Amino acid sequence: MKIDISKIFQISARVSGALTIASLALLFFPAQWLPFDISELRSDYGIWIFVAFVVSFSIWGSYFIEYVIKSLKKKFIEHKNRKVRIELLSELSDGEKNVIADMYFSKDRTKDLDIKDALTGQLEAKTMIGRGSNMSSVGYKFSYFLQPWVIECINKNKCLKQC
Repeated sequence: MKIDISKIFQISARVSGALTIASLALLFFPAQWLPFDISELRSDYGIWIFVAFVVSFSIWGSYFIEYVIKSLKKKFIEHKNRKVRIELLSELSDGEKNVIADMYFSKDRTKDLDIKDALTGQLEAKTMIGRGSNMSSVGYKFSYFLQPWVIECINKNKCLKQC
């Protein structure tokens, strides 16, 4: 019988955790609590149960380390993005700030803006505002909405609210 070791290391975290707990129970569960004699099983197959425990525990541990690294990386990227977004909002020109402020303090956080206006184009290119529809209500006026990340940054930063 040929065993492919690479398949052993591709088991899921749940299976690895179940194997770890099962082999741990077989090795250390009190014999008096069981309706059968486990001491014979331990003496015959104890070393193999221990090997299964070590391998499954190490696989389980690697999944845990991978999860922690991914979580930390995600937090770092979120922190970096938040910092860049705050920097983008604080470096806006006065005209751009006025457009953002008008939209932020409006009831539904939308505003009809002229598509030909350079400020509208700049804010749309920076993904701070988005066009709600491709149909114009009057001439070159389109309905624009404030992006959720802009609202979130302004709500969380008091200095941005004062600007």
